Amino acid sequence: MAWKKKNGHWEYEGSPDGISFVEEAKNLARPPADDGDYWGNWVYRKEPDLLVHKQHNYEVPTSRDEVPDSDEFVDWLAQLREKTWITSQDLGDFIRAFDYVRGLRWLRPLANTKG
Repeated sequence: MAWKKKNGHWEYEGSPDGISFVEEAKNLARPPADDGDYWGNWVYRKEPDLLVHKQHNYEVPTSRDEVPDSDEFVDWLAQLREKTWITSQDLGDFIRAFDYVRGLRWLRPLANTKG
């Protein structure tokens, strides 16, 4: 019926029949990330607002003033992919972690370059 933290992960425990849609929607509001939350090998550090790959101590800033635009985010992904130690799972977990911590909606759209 609500979000609960289990072993460093947030999990949603479904509601029983009969609960209203409005009540259900209120329960779906995602709690903020806590220091130490993790997605695969990526760990959130609240201070100084980073995602850290725990096996390689690779840091990616997540503070709002350092969140890239869409093009820069794709560059981040390309740079990560070039690391010899990164796996496809790590990339997927990074995207999920970044979306949870900051939200992909925070990516600033590119300026319209069409004439």
